[in-house]
Amino acid sequence: MHRRDSSQILFAVNIGFSHRYLIFAPWTVRGMLSRLGKPTESRSEDTDSVSLKEEYLSAFPREPLFRIRLEPGDAYLCAPQNLIHDGATNDSGSADVALLMSGDYAWSQSR
Repeated sequence: MHRRDSSQILFAVNIGFSHRYLIFAPWTVRGMLSRLGKPTESRSEDTDSVSLKEEYLSAFPREPLFRIRLEPGDAYLCAPQNLIHDGATNDSGSADVALLMSGDYAWSQSR
């Protein structure tokens, strides 16, 4: 858990013909652990990501989630191992197509 802030970066591009969404909670893994009063240096065997997500959302049921609408050609970057998130399809019924790439990008090391 304590190394998730240095996980690979996800680059996602909406290459479909309709909008799609990115839904996410505004806290990193370390931030969630801190808000729950847990050591921020917890190891993965102490708390797995599914348990942490469930515990956090149970403890903060009114936690705001953000939904960003991505038009065709729009993209986003995130550290998916360090964030509660979900890519959601459009509601127009048209094909939902996204290009997803992840890696260690040189500029991401400065964060």
